[in-house]
Amino acid sequence: MKKELPTDDVLPYLKQVDQLRFVDIRLIESATKVPSLRGSELPTNAAQKMEVHANLLHNEKIATGVVTYHLEISYADPGPKESPVSVSAKYAVQYGILDEAIGDGFEETVSKMATIASWAFWREFVSSMTTRMGLPAFPIPILSISHLNKSLDEKKKQAALRGTKPKPKKIASKKK
Repeated sequence: MKKELPTDDVLPYLKQVDQLRFVDIRLIESATKVPSLRGSELPTNAAQKMEVHANLLHNEKIATGVVTYHLEISYADPGPKESPVSVSAKYAVQYGILDEAIGDGFEETVSKMATIASWAFWREFVSSMTTRMGLPAFPIPILSISHLNKSLDEKKKQAALRGTKPKPKKIASKKK
């Protein structure tokens, strides 16, 4: 049986994706923290946060998506002074805008595309950094469309609760 694409989730973005040309991806910030561990016992609980911002520079025909990932791994029963193992990274993904006519929801499309482009780098970063910390490599799952939509929809809900529209984060650009 052939599996069909979730057209309701994908179709609105396909038209706008054609207006983007991938230019660059950069790790612009990273941090790790390894507290003292309990002998040979490893932390087992993990929580991951993701924040995405889009910035469109119409005059320069550049769209930048900034994706910040943060992972905390802690013990099931953390002590009062135990802080979790943490790994975080921030990626800037740049796209050239090919078409002058940018429709509604373009920032959301850039956010999704930046997340898709940076996810594999995030997975490798976490695996590499946890190994360098002397811990077993921590596997981050493959990104699914439902996880991507859930993460970005959560951002919209939080903005609605605050009574504000999610604002794109500005990144200084250099003219070449």
